[in-house]
Amino acid sequence: MRLPRALWKLRHGLLGLAVPLSAAFLLMGLPAAGAGGPSGEGWIPFTANWSASGQRQVLKMGSREVSSVHVSGALVVTSGEGLSKGFRAEALGFDDGAGTSIAKMVLTDDRNDQIFLDVKGRSVATGQRFMGSITGGSGRYEGVEGELSFQWQFVVLDAEGMFQGRAVDLKGRYRRTPSGTPAEVRP
Repeated sequence: MRLPRALWKLRHGLLGLAVPLSAAFLLMGLPAAGAGGPSGEGWIPFTANWSASGQRQVLKMGSREVSSVHVSGALVVTSGEGLSKGFRAEALGFDDGAGTSIAKMVLTDDRNDQIFLDVKGRSVATGQRFMGSITGGSGRYEGVEGELSFQWQFVVLDAEGMFQGRAVDLKGRYRRTPSGTPAEVRP
């Protein structure tokens, strides 16, 4: 049976929309870093700024440079409930020289309680955006999980290996895992 031309166009037009619409609906259900307010799942949003300085070591591999960095600095929470307002943020990272960087990061508050993160992004440079996963913590942050993202507003690297950087638009969200039952987190 042959469909009239108008119905054939409608049928194929709707099928052509099915894949993009399905993908859009799937993506709408996935949380983005720093997304909206707390949901029914206990997510608490936060924002912060981070200034870091430290040392960079470089290994030349032909025309490519791989590097490691060890940086630390103040991370100031500008909004969000349940977190300390300030942390000492320390990161140890690796840039493969081919456009990928990974790092481990520890946030330590004034009580020496810590939050642990895995961070990844493109090569460390001004304007680059990085994403991170909160993988746990110690003390009052035990059982915490979440995500964050930030952008390097500027990165300065000198010939002696000094690193200076400022991360802005740092936003994320966190929650307690079901197994996380430490004392309540207080600012």
